Amino acid sequence: MAINNPEISSINHADDLSTAIEVVDERPSNITLEVAVNPGRLIGYYNAGNDAIELYVADQNGLRWIPVSNDV
Repeated sequence: MAINNPEISSINHADDLSTAIEVVDERPSNITLEVAVNPGRLIGYYNAGNDAIELYVADQNGLRWIPVSNDV
């Protein structure tokens, strides 16, 4: 019986088109982005002040981050 060495690899989150949510270390602003991102892209920001993740989604043009509200 052969024993195979395990292999570990990684990719940049920006290159991952699966359902993973990228968590950024700086809160997105509502200023127009210089470079458009994919419309509907979802990111999270960890807010240490309230120990919670804030979600943001790119607008239909991919030029602004819109906060996802949890007010229901």
